[in-house]
Amino acid sequence: MQLGIKHIIILFLCFPMQMTFSQQNVSSKKEDTFIVRGSVRERDTYKPISKVNIEVNGGAYTMTGNDGTFRIQAKKGDELVIRHKDFETVYYTIKSDERITVEVEPITPSKISNSRYKKDVKAFNSLIDSAAAYLKIDAEKSIQFITEALLQSNTVKQNAEAYEELADVYMYWKQYDLAVSNYRISLQNSDSNDVKLKLANAYKENKNYQESIGIYKAITLSELSNWQLTVFYSGLGDTYVEIKAYSKAIETYKKGLEVAQKHLIKPMVTDLNSKIAQAYSANGKQDKAQTYFDNALNLASKENKTRAVKEKIAVADFENTNRGYANEIELRKEALKGIEDIEKDSVIDNESGLTTQKQNYKIGNAYFLQKDYANAIPYLEKSIAEANKKEDLIVQKDATRKLSDVYYDAGDYKKSLATYKAYTEVVDQLYIKKEQ
Repeated sequence: MQLGIKHIIILFLCFPMQMTFSQQNVSSKKEDTFIVRGSVRERDTYKPISKVNIEVNGGAYTMTGNDGTFRIQAKKGDELVIRHKDFETVYYTIKSDERITVEVEPITPSKISNSRYKKDVKAFNSLIDSAAAYLKIDAEKSIQFITEALLQSNTVKQNAEAYEELADVYMYWKQYDLAVSNYRISLQNSDSNDVKLKLANAYKENKNYQESIGIYKAITLSELSNWQLTVFYSGLGDTYVEIKAYSKAIETYKKGLEVAQKHLIKPMVTDLNSKIAQAYSANGKQDKAQTYFDNALNLASKENKTRAVKEKIAVADFENTNRGYANEIELRKEALKGIEDIEKDSVIDNESGLTTQKQNYKIGNAYFLQKDYANAIPYLEKSIAEANKKEDLIVQKDATRKLSDVYYDAGDYKKSLATYKAYTEVVDQLYIKKEQ
């Protein structure tokens, strides 16, 4: 123990309660950035320690609030550095988005006893972590954990966290109006720029575009971290795209790109290059779009496999818009190989663009647009088979209809009619599912 150190340090991870389900159904090996939550407190009393410096080595920075909690943007493998004048610096390598708790123990133990508060904090944190774990798996169970967490809540800060988590659940399940309501309640309990950014995005998804822009413009940029600044510019640009204000969107994205490049925020450099390209394309400036797509494709190839595949699909969509069907087909075939590799250790949700059924369908469609019916048919058949296997009725419907069109244009009217009948059956199944 060094002379003058006031505390010894204990670091441990809080895993969600009741986490006995298999992790195989959750996408694994993600290298995307995520929010890491944590807290710094005294071990015996649970007294929070404020103004602790929290930093991702070479990246984001924040500090603990009055309640001892912090949030910071990080990714798997980043080194988290925790510094304070009263204890030795803590170094921890991020393994996932689990909650991190740093406990410091006074050398002369305090006799203060607050066991009930300690128990309540543990229960609240466990419930919130469990809600986050079930967010993408079981909305009802996730909401139940949040309801129980609100019953355990003792502070407005905890209320804010619970309502934010509830809004996150609604956002994931595309209940955007409910997400908006709960982000607003969270902000009424405790002011947070992270939540403001989420609220602005929720407004955009709910098609409240002016409200979204209003929230973005009300944020004080000097209060944002470098990561938050890139999220701000990216999100505001997205809203401008939705209202077809492409010049404003491009200008906004470029401001975000400048921040990302200056502070070496690599995932955002790739994303913003891609978004600038898409905005230029939507604005009819295909040459400029091509330049930024080339940048994004090159950058994405140096990131993780999932990001590389996403960018190939984005560029393939661009080629489709510009009738570059040969390039589109080649990119989608490369994307298919990447998707097959990803599926070896991950489960890809049907709503993702990274599904084999979607890409086979789009390859088949590109061949169809080239009037290459012989090649279109097997890809559409693969799409239908994959969609049926994965219970993706939307893609199954679209691919079956397209296959009917291919047979018709190829002059095989008997197969076209039979396939069209199969299409109507899928439409009926989809209608029943939506009613349920």
